[in-house]
Amino acid sequence: MKRYALIIGAMKAGTTTLFDHLAAHPAVAGSRPKEPGFFAFVDAFARGPDWYHSLFSCDAARHEVALDASTDYAKYPHCGNVAARIRAFGGDFRLIYSLRHPLRRIESHAQHVQHKRREVGQLDTGRADHSLDAGVSAASLDISRYAMQLDQYADYFDSGALTITSVERMAAAPEAAIASICAHI
Repeated sequence: MKRYALIIGAMKAGTTTLFDHLAAHPAVAGSRPKEPGFFAFVDAFARGPDWYHSLFSCDAARHEVALDASTDYAKYPHCGNVAARIRAFGGDFRLIYSLRHPLRRIESHAQHVQHKRREVGQLDTGRADHSLDAGVSAASLDISRYAMQLDQYADYFDSGALTITSVERMAAAPEAAIASICAHI
């Protein structure tokens, strides 16, 4: 596979719904698991291209694009060098960044982390309380700094490689949002 679509974030911004819609397209092979985090973590990236390709059940006669939806790809500085790893991997990458009203994203993030105990990859959080009453975590604030997250890709990809959508856009006009993303990839 030489063509890839990466849903790079943001966490709690509709990435699972977006992944499910895109993976249902007959020309798209979705990764299993949805969030392999291959480009986000040194140990995962060290497994190499063969391991990464094994995450996709690709049928060369049918699939044109491999789809990965790892929100850790937009968790700088907690996950660094992601864009450089993607570029070094080679291939034609189309990036999809989904965002959400930052306050709504932070609320959802706090609830998620309070339950799952993880903010970044499979790393357990050291905080005992992730409720908003305990304050917003540094990772949650960083993830909501959308421009900072996207700036990590500017030196490695031209603007045509990236499309931006939002939970709000997908809720208001789901077919148009998905059609626009499909045209991008």
